[in-house]
Amino acid sequence: SLTSRFEAERKRMDTMFEGLPDKMRPKVLHLMHVEPLRPAVGGSAYDQGIRHAGGRNVAVKMTQFGPVTFEQVLAWDPDVILISGWPEEKTVPADLFGDPKWAVLRAVKARRVYKVPLGGQRFEGVVEEPLYWQWLSELLHPKQTERRFRSQFQQTYRTVYDYPLSEDQIDRAIYADANRQSAGFDRLLRR
Repeated sequence: SLTSRFEAERKRMDTMFEGLPDKMRPKVLHLMHVEPLRPAVGGSAYDQGIRHAGGRNVAVKMTQFGPVTFEQVLAWDPDVILISGWPEEKTVPADLFGDPKWAVLRAVKARRVYKVPLGGQRFEGVVEEPLYWQWLSELLHPKQTERRFRSQFQQTYRTVYDYPLSEDQIDRAIYADANRQSAGFDRLLRR
């Protein structure tokens, strides 16, 4: 069932990163919107996903999806910035890489800014949330995480929807062109 598959993936991810000290968990800022700045807050599916993937949500203490100031982002100084893949959010990593205001942040200096994939849904829910965890874990912990995102994406769609995803469709879903210049993203591109 979908629920048992979801639970098995969650357990696999949690087991992979259990005992990982906070200092080894990258600080992640997941921006639901860039203008105004709206981070994914504590308790949200994205917050939980960051934890399952071996990261720490910098906005974990926030409880409402209200906007924050850029000064707050500076204070958090995340190691990784995720930009929503929702169609209405047009910002891509290159926008942050090319903006002097953002250039002072650790994530931007290290080119660890990524546009989040968009599948049949918003990479959340019982079908796609485990894909989000795998995608993010491969970017946060490439040495500890098996390279399996693309095959898992294809297998999930074949099993759940009886739909054979093409390599081009996966590239579009993961914003391959927009993410290509981001650090470590090449592992998610087709071989």
